[in-house]
Amino acid sequence: MSFHLKCLVALVLTVSAGAQADITEARITADCAKVSHYAADGKAAWAANKFAAARAAFEEQVSWSEQCDLPDDQIAAAYNAVARTYIQQADYHRAKAWLMLAPGYPESVQNLALIKDKLAAEPFPDSPDGVWWKYAGRGIWQSIKVSGARNNKIKVDFEGYAFGLMGLYNGPNMGHFVRTVALSGDHATVKLRDDDDDITDNDTDSDYSIHCNIHLQFTPDQLTVTTDRPRQCGFGHNVTANGTWIRVQ
Repeated sequence: MSFHLKCLVALVLTVSAGAQADITEARITADCAKVSHYAADGKAAWAANKFAAARAAFEEQVSWSEQCDLPDDQIAAAYNAVARTYIQQADYHRAKAWLMLAPGYPESVQNLALIKDKLAAEPFPDSPDGVWWKYAGRGIWQSIKVSGARNNKIKVDFEGYAFGLMGLYNGPNMGHFVRTVALSGDHATVKLRDDDDDITDNDTDSDYSIHCNIHLQFTPDQLTVTTDRPRQCGFGHNVTANGTWIRVQ
């Protein structure tokens, strides 16, 4: 779990402890007014060469810019601020993930051009071992971590999130699983069932009460996930593994 998400969870726990009634229009207005302060904090940390601290502040800028429905160009500028901290730390693939949230924004175009050769010099191996991201909104990325790609087996660790309208106040809905499954070429299938125990590769859907089958199709740079009966996976409301994931590590 990222530092930014831990802070969000702490905020949600505070709200859930009894502050729900205080989510008034005045409070929302005050919270939205803090966006400029987060941006200033990020710039100050950047000037002090504290890039992780700068990133945390810029991620807050992203979160509240989206929550407060600010103009698209302001949100894109916040994405780029986060991306620049990754560029400064030579983490070009995570920088690209952030920049691709608004790829047509002029600053994104410039920054993508800036790291194009850096990315080309760091190609990913054919092995699916690594970290894959898909954006959940509010500055938070869903993640799939894959490890142990040997002997045709991989460990898949999924952390999923979905935000509602008042996402930063009510917190994200969540979904999680960890499974070790067979890898067949560039494809693997995770089977989830009611009692949350592992299902062996020889088991069929009729052997257990299966929520869903989650199919993973890997390329070196991209992961495509499709799910049978996605609403039956046992995740929080609107949380799904489906979609295209970008590799960041």
